[in-house]
Amino acid sequence: MDLTPKEFQLLEYFLLHAEEVVRRTELLEKVWDLHFDPMSNVVDVHVANLRKKLRSDGGSPLVHTIRGVGYVLQREPPE
Repeated sequence: MDLTPKEFQLLEYFLLHAEEVVRRTELLEKVWDLHFDPMSNVVDVHVANLRKKLRSDGGSPLVHTIRGVGYVLQREPPE
């Protein structure tokens, strides 16, 4: 799988926090070393790109959106 350096960092962070809800602000601070910018969609764009690459083999999605909170990496969609 061909990942950009930032996508790799993002995936690594998700793997280190698998099955934990990770807030967008946390990703901005830990992966991008930025403070929260409510107008920035940088996290959303990179998560979308990572999702596409992870699903390129036809598998089920691994990164799920928790509306209004953030994201979670797990095999099954959250309830």
